[in-house]
Amino acid sequence: MSITIAYTTGYLLRRTSLSEQITLPILGGIVGIIVANMPSALIPAPGTAQGTIASYVSNSLEMSVPTIIGAYDLVMVSTSLILGLFAVGLLRRILNRSIDHGVRLFLIGLGSLVAFSSGGSQVGLATGPLEPLFESQLRLPGTILLSIGAIGILLGAWMGSPRILQAVARDYSSLGVLRSIAALIPAFIIAQTAIILGYPISFNNIILWSIIGSGLTEGTESISVRKTSYTVAIWLLTLFGAGVTGFILYRIFAVIL
Repeated sequence: MSITIAYTTGYLLRRTSLSEQITLPILGGIVGIIVANMPSALIPAPGTAQGTIASYVSNSLEMSVPTIIGAYDLVMVSTSLILGLFAVGLLRRILNRSIDHGVRLFLIGLGSLVAFSSGGSQVGLATGPLEPLFESQLRLPGTILLSIGAIGILLGAWMGSPRILQAVARDYSSLGVLRSIAALIPAFIIAQTAIILGYPISFNNIILWSIIGSGLTEGTESISVRKTSYTVAIWLLTLFGAGVTGFILYRIFAVIL
């Protein structure tokens, strides 16, 4: 899915007669709608640990409004559309002043949102196996576990990210500004959808296939087939290896302990 969305976005940005002043505000509106529905522990919500901007506005109004799908009501839909239209208007105004400045600003903002989404997904995956220990035995709040995970991912970024940055930016495909936007759009959409639905996903898989999809807009010659093939082989090997290793370690610990 990510490769298809990235290719389509890259095609609209690079290969069609539509200018950035049309395509980028539309993409910004989509991002704005998603941001309105991003769950966050900082937003109060009755009965749940996380709220969204849309749900907060709906709960604050305390009005009886018809629901659209499940608990998603008309006020939440309206809030999402308003935030999306606000993003469209703001980005359109910036692009009218300077297209280069607007494109770079949108890329930085989108990259920040993707990094935010990736952090939530990766910390959840890394610390999820420790949740039963913290809750049932240590009786510590989940925020401490999340803080440990956040510190770990921050230290890991400082020590291990430079090589990954080079690989992502150059080894798989040569990225420009517009192709970078095309790669980040599907990564953000898929990551946030998975987080909302509560499904753990491989963010590495999403971002790399998005990069490949955006690179295909310039033809297959811009894609490193060798690097991509090695990556797919390693993914399959680690998937099998992790399962076997986990099973063997469990059997060993069951005998020893």
